Amino acid sequence: MYRTLALLTTSLALVACKKKGEIVEYTVPKSPAPGEMPAMPAGMAPTSGGSGHAHGSGFHWELPANWSEKAGSAMRLATIVIPTVGEDSVEASISVFGGNLAANINRWRQQAGLEPLEDQALAASMQPVETRVGPGFITPIYNDQAPANGILGAIIPLPDEKAIFIKATGPNDQLKSIQSDFILFTESICK
Repeated sequence: MYRTLALLTTSLALVACKKKGEIVEYTVPKSPAPGEMPAMPAGMAPTSGGSGHAHGSGFHWELPANWSEKAGSAMRLATIVIPTVGEDSVEASISVFGGNLAANINRWRQQAGLEPLEDQALAASMQPVETRVGPGFITPIYNDQAPANGILGAIIPLPDEKAIFIKATGPNDQLKSIQSDFILFTESICK
């Protein structure tokens, strides 16, 4: 499965990524002090709607209206702030790292208070999504017994055995209210 995804991803990555609107760059220190988030450069404001990208990563994306972006850190390409019902908001992290696809999703399930799934059930829980980088998966993880601990995740396998991980956490109802925009955001990821 991973080799097939890698081949598809490689083929689709050759397609040029059409950039829309203005791109805002942030410069992030490579080695922040442990536990310290790097500060945004003076005079720079987070983007709100429009395009964004993580400096040095080569990845770009389109932010849905009213979404905003904060600079990343040593572990994150960026943090996306997503307004939800009322005055609340949730945050989504965007990162690139390796690891087993099933193990990562099951780790998220455990964070939401759910049991891990076997391969067949795990595959059935993932919704395919076509991004500008290649095929990926959306994995909504909602635990009715712990409705405050939902996770809306996206995983886009890359040819180098790494993947782009997008993870929004928050109450189930808030995540469900942004799910269609989250899918559009995931589809916009390109290199």
